[in-house]
Amino acid sequence: LGYRGLSFDESGTRMYIFQQSSPAYLIEFALTTPWEIRTATTVRSTTTPDSTPRDFYISGNGKNIFILGNANSATDDSIWQYSLPTAYMIASPALIVSKALTGINDPQSLFFSRDLTKMYILSVTGIIHQYLIKETAWRTSSLVSVW
Repeated sequence: LGYRGLSFDESGTRMYIFQQSSPAYLIEFALTTPWEIRTATTVRSTTTPDSTPRDFYISGNGKNIFILGNANSATDDSIWQYSLPTAYMIASPALIVSKALTGINDPQSLFFSRDLTKMYILSVTGIIHQYLIKETAWRTSSLVSVW
């Protein structure tokens, strides 16, 4: 149990974290003063597909969220891609695709390039895995391992 990941929307008025539990939750907070976490109040939470998520990434436009899952009894190490009907609102995410990750020992951290064509995953052993996204930007179903 514990907490993982931290993200903000572009305005600093929304904050997001994972709570690892069974099930795990992505929690959204509202900040009445932008970037001041002492003004945070819980808005909503939503369960995640993996009970031990490691990290998440919200696209710059707030319309996609990516969840990095760690192997457990229900899933393998995977990346889950969801669309958000309203930017930065996690109330009703819709699954777009999930993709199993092979050859990664205990994934820990997730990041995407600004041009949306590369994904990076850090393993517990310190190895950084780089993936090329070959189709339309943000479609993780088209991942190709390049390193």
